[in-house]
Formats: sequence, C-alpha cells, structure tokens
Amino acid sequence: MPAYPTLPIATKVVPVNALKTDISDSGDVRAIDLSAQNVYRLDITHPLLDATERNTLTSFYTTNKGVVVTVTAGDGNTYDCLITREPTITVVTPIRFTAKITLVGNRN
Repeated sequence: MPAYPTLPIATKVVPVNALKTDISDSGDVRAIDLSAQNVYRLDITHPLLDATERNTLTSFYTTNKGVVVTVTAGDGNTYDCLITREPTITVVTPIRFTAKITLVGNRN
C-alpha cells in the first residue's frame, strides 16, 4: 500500500456515518449499518508548498487515484484511504502554493 507523501499538513478528520436510513411503506423508520468499521473523511490542507512539493502531491494523485493509500494525519493516527477528488491548488505567491485534498477510509 503506497504511503502518502510527507508534506506540511493540516488535517480535519470527520467521522462518516455508514448508517443508511429509510422509511418503509408503513411509515416506520429503519436503518442498516453498511460498515463494520468506523469510516472517516480526511480533509487535508498542505499550506505553503514549494513547486517541488506541489508536483510531488499532484504526481502522487495521478499515480494512486483509485488505490488505497496509507496516510498519517495531523492527529498522529494512521488511516487507509482512497482519494476522493483531485487536489485543488491555490497560488499564494509566485513560489508558494496551498493544496487541498480529500480522502475517505478507516483508521488503523
């Protein structure tokens, strides 16, 4: 399993509810838990990257989209995740960039 690149990181870890609810024909509420494990969304921000770090992240995405990757989040926990969307890159200065990326997975 590929390891997520080591870059400056700020992480927001959000529990994702795998409980799917429905209303039956009689009006009763019912639910099914679709995951035996807790699922988390990782909203990762990489502040003030240089061009080399930005390119490392975008290359990592291109190589590993659709593959489970191991991420060590800012909270110190390790997660096995899928990248859910391409990194968004914002130009801060001509030589500094902020990147945002979202992943979903399970905590190890």
